[in-house]
Amino acid sequence: MSKHASAGLARALALALGLGICFGLPAAAADQKKASAAKSPAASAAAPSVAASAAAAQAPAQLGITTASGLTYVITHAAHGRRAQAGEVMFSHYTVLLADGKKIESSLDHGDPFGFTVGAGQVIKGMEEVMSKLGVGDEAVAIMPPQIAYGEKGAGSAIPPGATLVFLLHVTDLRAHDKVLSNVLQDLVTNQGLDAAVKRYQELKAAQFGDVYASEGELASLAYRLLRKKMFAEALTFLRLNTEAYPKSADAFANLADGLKKSGDKAQALQACQHALELDPKNADALELLAELQKSAAP
Repeated sequence: MSKHASAGLARALALALGLGICFGLPAAAADQKKASAAKSPAASAAAPSVAASAAAAQAPAQLGITTASGLTYVITHAAHGRRAQAGEVMFSHYTVLLADGKKIESSLDHGDPFGFTVGAGQVIKGMEEVMSKLGVGDEAVAIMPPQIAYGEKGAGSAIPPGATLVFLLHVTDLRAHDKVLSNVLQDLVTNQGLDAAVKRYQELKAAQFGDVYASEGELASLAYRLLRKKMFAEALTFLRLNTEAYPKSADAFANLADGLKKSGDKAQALQACQHALELDPKNADALELLAELQKSAAP
């Protein structure tokens, strides 16, 4: 392990302990969400103990494993759960930091774990690699140099060019491809068209989604996949359905604003962005988007 990686790992572990970062629902939130526990991957995993985090923070740097790609990782809690197979959807809570300890974002701020299909190229190379080392319930710290993260271009304003990233990870669940809402709807859009996908969504919603995993993040995830394919009408349809399902969510309206901006409709993007900030004046995504929209509108 390089001195840079070792220092970054030590900082990440110390930060996790010092800030009290935990991967799981706080006790009060868990009580409120018991009714939906069967559907929520986040609810299926217990939060790690502070003692375990403290023990990890004291672990010698040599315990970190560095792979040929440059990934360095430490499993801070081994739950010995099942590992994912190609094609399955893997859910994880994550917090991502720059190497200096600056927090970029966290799934814990939104409540829902992040899900991706294993082996489908939906995430950066470093994430795909480290998640292949983990099973359900495992917690880990991973350091990803730029060549397996966002490279020399970076990503947006949050991740600078050539950035080394530190991820705090907790695997919460595995699901079959056809038991995750975003995949069900994407397959229908691809094979039968938008109308068939919307009809199926309404049917599943009326049935409270049955054994299909659904969350606010699922429709947003689907929409962003469609945006990357320039399928703007389809993406905006699902972003609008998300705001109807979660009318008090600033994130849902911020995502809609972003989709509208990407589709070229800056006027409606501004309206959606302003509504997001009415719901949550501190929503970081909406604030950043508002600044971009105002800058582009300036003479």
